[in-house]
Amino acid sequence: MLTRRQLLSGLGAAAWSLQAGVARATTARALDLPELLRLSGAVSVATPIEAQSRWERVGGQRRIVTYVRLQLEQTWLGEPEAQPLVRTLGGQVGDTGQVVHGEAPLALGQRALLFLTPRTRELRSVAGMAQGHYPLLEGPRSPARLTQSPGLPTLVDVDAASAVVRLSGQRLDDASRLVVEAAREAR
Repeated sequence: MLTRRQLLSGLGAAAWSLQAGVARATTARALDLPELLRLSGAVSVATPIEAQSRWERVGGQRRIVTYVRLQLEQTWLGEPEAQPLVRTLGGQVGDTGQVVHGEAPLALGQRALLFLTPRTRELRSVAGMAQGHYPLLEGPRSPARLTQSPGLPTLVDVDAASAVVRLSGQRLDDASRLVVEAAREAR
């Protein structure tokens, strides 16, 4: 039989565990726009149209990776491709899911501005992970605006030159001008 003290102690621990969430903290150094462009082989507005996740060995560990096929709408810099294939870390296979904090979550049907870097001849990744992913917020009567990636980690060294600061909230045509100008300066 439990004593009153043991019972209260157990109830207190149970209540605390229900309130306590999983602590997650991911930080990254903020990339300025020229840095993000140097990491990129192409900058495009695209829509993810197909995704497939599977288990692979990454860095010596078994991980879930997701391959996303894109439908390109516009290519601002780099060579346009018909439907590039992009690999992101994380995803879901069966009942098992993995989240990689800081990765760009490419949602099917969600138009986005993407800074893409070549991994192989056929495969791309998002440059700077979530720092190279800007979903478009679109309304029926307003122009498309860039938003921060929902996968964006806490950034350090953020200043006015940071790509996220310069691009978030920009209309698509204004963002295009910023990217093209920064590419000229980065040469």
